[in-house]
Amino acid sequence: MKNLFAVILLFCALTVHAENNVTLKFNHILDGKAFKAGEIHTSIDGKSVFSYKLLRYYISNFKITHDGGKVLEVKDVYHLVNVATTGITTEDNSKFSLGKLDVNSIEAIEFAVGIDSVTNHLDPSFYPSYNPLSLQNPTMHWGWNAGYRFVALEGLAGSNAASATNEFQIHSLGDNLYTVVKVNVKGQFTDDNTISVTLDAEYKNLLTDIDVSTGLIEHGSNGVPAEMMYNIGNKVFTATAVNAVQEQTLQNSVSMYPNLAGDQLIITSDENIDAQISVTNTIGAEVMNSRVSGGNFSLPIHLPSGVYGVRMIKNGKVIARNTISVVR
Repeated sequence: MKNLFAVILLFCALTVHAENNVTLKFNHILDGKAFKAGEIHTSIDGKSVFSYKLLRYYISNFKITHDGGKVLEVKDVYHLVNVATTGITTEDNSKFSLGKLDVNSIEAIEFAVGIDSVTNHLDPSFYPSYNPLSLQNPTMHWGWNAGYRFVALEGLAGSNAASATNEFQIHSLGDNLYTVVKVNVKGQFTDDNTISVTLDAEYKNLLTDIDVSTGLIEHGSNGVPAEMMYNIGNKVFTATAVNAVQEQTLQNSVSMYPNLAGDQLIITSDENIDAQISVTNTIGAEVMNSRVSGGNFSLPIHLPSGVYGVRMIKNGKVIARNTISVVR
C-alpha cells in the first residue's frame, strides 16, 4: 500500500507547479545596435538624421500565458522603463521583476504601455519616492486630467549630422492611448530559480511615419503622440532568439525520479551528460547539489517526504528539469 501511494504521488507531482521568480528583460536597441543616448542615426525613410536624449515609458497590467495555455494576470505592478535620460544616472532599466509566480513555462507575455484609467488619475505625491508612480525628475506626470505621460521621447534632428540641432518632443498621454502589447515568447530558466522573458526593443521604429527633421513639440492624445503609441504597440517589441533548443532536446531525453524507497534519485538519459544536479524544496532553497557525468545516474538522497524541483545545469544553463516526490 505504501509503495502504491508513493507511485501515485510521484505521478501527481509531475503536475505540481512550484513558484518561480519571473522577470521581463529588454534588449534596448537603436537601429540594430545597443542603444546609446545622443548617438546619431538615419531616419527610416533615409531623408534625415536624429538622436534621442530622453526616452521613458510605463509598463503595467502584465498577463502571462503559461504551462499549456493558462493565463495569469499580474496586477498592481508598474514599472518605469528609463531607456535614456541624458545626464541622469539611474538603476538598471533592462530587467524588471514580475514577482514570484506559479509558473513553470511561458508561452506568451502581454503588457500595457501606459497606466490604467483608475491609477492614471491618482495623486503621484502619495507614493513613496522609490515607487515608479511617484513624482519623477524629469516629470512623467502631466496633470490631474491627463494623468501620466505614457511615453516621453525627446531628441535632436536635422537633414544631416551637422544640422541635427532641431529639438523634438513627443509625449503621449491620456486614457485613450493605453496600449496593449502581446508577444509570443519562450521563457528561459536561469540558474537562480528565475524564469526570464527577454524582448528586443527596437526604438528606431518609434518614429515610423513621423518626421522630426525640422523639429516639433507634440504633447497630447492625438496626432503625432497617438502615432508614436501605435508604433510602440505594434513595431517595437519582438521576442529575442534564445538558445532554448538544447534545453528542449535534452528535456525530452532525460528522466528523473526517486526509487520507491525514497533514498535514491534515478536519472536516465539517451545522451552522455556532464552537468550539475541541483535539488530545491518548495520555497526554492537548494537542499542538494551534485556533479554527474555519463548517461545514467543513481544519487543518494537523504531528504524528508515532500515535493522537490530537480534541475540539470550545464555551463550556467538549465538543460533539463523535473518535479519529484519523496515519500518516507
